[in-house]
Amino acid sequence: KNQGKPFVVKTQTANIHVTGTSFNIKAYSGGGFFETVLAEGSIEMELNVPNSQKVKLSPGERAVFHSGRKEIVIDKVEYEIYTAWRNGEILFRDATLNDLIKELERIYDIKFYLEDETLGNFRFRGMFSYNNNLIDALEKVKRTSGIGYYIENKEVWLGKKEKKNKN
Repeated sequence: KNQGKPFVVKTQTANIHVTGTSFNIKAYSGGGFFETVLAEGSIEMELNVPNSQKVKLSPGERAVFHSGRKEIVIDKVEYEIYTAWRNGEILFRDATLNDLIKELERIYDIKFYLEDETLGNFRFRGMFSYNNNLIDALEKVKRTSGIGYYIENKEVWLGKKEKKNKN
């Protein structure tokens, strides 16, 4: 903490004024979505728009901004889910397969497809390690849900039916 030299994380959507803390920011370019979660300490968030008010977060709070809604929503969360990546892990608690797919696509730079769109609503709870490969993650999904997979090029297909040459 240095009042003379404040630490500011600048993103396309918002700036985070850091005051000695542990936090996470999710802000991908062109996404129209910004999220910050505070684990400990305090932060102030200010949107990059004229006359924006600073919003101060307390530990265990998440601030979310969707460009379409034009408002910041603050809620209480289990911050461990959002900060586990620092230990090479992803935690899911009551996440859908669609949520899981979005993270795996980002991490492994691969595209997922569902043979049946309703599978996207399947709920998961668990942990995946960045240190493991994609096959380990897919096998964990298969063991816990019965959802099989096959991979062609840089595409993963998920479905309930097992196919002869597919996993």
